[in-house]
Amino acid sequence: MKVMRARLYVKAALACLASSSALFAQKDLGRVIDKPTLHFVALGDFGSGNANQVAVAHAMAKRNGEAHFDLGISLGDNFYRCGVHNESDPLWKTRWEDLYTPLGVPFYASLGNHDYGHPPIVCPEHKASPDAELAYSEHSQSWRMPARYYTFVAGPVRFFAIDTEGWSGAQLDWLKETLEKTDHEPGVHWRVVYGHHPMYTSGVHLNERRIGVLREELAPLFKATHVDLYIAGHDHDMEHLRADGIEYLICGAGGAKLRAVRHQRTESLFPRDNVWVPGYHRRRQKIHCRFSGYQPHGTRDGGNAALKPAWRWTNPIFWSKNQCGLSLFSVWH
Repeated sequence: MKVMRARLYVKAALACLASSSALFAQKDLGRVIDKPTLHFVALGDFGSGNANQVAVAHAMAKRNGEAHFDLGISLGDNFYRCGVHNESDPLWKTRWEDLYTPLGVPFYASLGNHDYGHPPIVCPEHKASPDAELAYSEHSQSWRMPARYYTFVAGPVRFFAIDTEGWSGAQLDWLKETLEKTDHEPGVHWRVVYGHHPMYTSGVHLNERRIGVLREELAPLFKATHVDLYIAGHDHDMEHLRADGIEYLICGAGGAKLRAVRHQRTESLFPRDNVWVPGYHRRRQKIHCRFSGYQPHGTRDGGNAALKPAWRWTNPIFWSKNQCGLSLFSVWH
């Protein structure tokens, strides 16, 4: 009788765990912002706690004061080098709340390899908790991570946040189904997918196996389902690439130690190994992107681009290694 009761307890616990995992696996938040234009910021590979992260956060505050962001997106590696332990980890205050919550902007976050405590050789003793990053959404005014992969609509854009470090067949099936179901969606004119690992890169990870797998599985899907833009981090640089009519941006210079561009791919239009924050603004028939470089003693803009109908850089400038920066996006219907 005791053995049978113990087995029932185990089965109940496993069922509860499976239910919890399914709850965190996927979610459609619906429309979170209802307006015809959208101004948002993308931030990747930032949670270092060093002077670069602080400089980028201050630059974001300055830009936000000039033109308020409707939302931000995180591209993963939110906490170096080994993620957070739990919801009360002190890193939440020093590397998130103190820097970004004062902006008054909701950030829709995704997970990177360091949020999982990967690679293990870097974090052999540290038990990182990706689920803590999900659960922390209940404790913050600015942090949003309702699931490991999820979708939402803001202005004229539908976003798809994916978990490339926890990539699986189930997630691919969900993304395919959701992209197909929302194609030609009323009120949505742009489809943006974002996650941690890039699909094309000229950086140090250009030969990483996971990137090749993602490219093989996602590039045909993006083309078939009319994805306009994929934004990623992982490589600590800034790059714009175009492949098969789809725009790819790497915005991984949000605060972590920079790495030089290794070998420029043929798809690459704009590689930079400086710290940047890309900003995006969307106008009628356009997504406008500005990469702004930041130094301790001033601010300079590195270029502007209109993703649709054509991508065009205005006076792109190379910057020195001591810069950090942001990517700002503006979107119009």
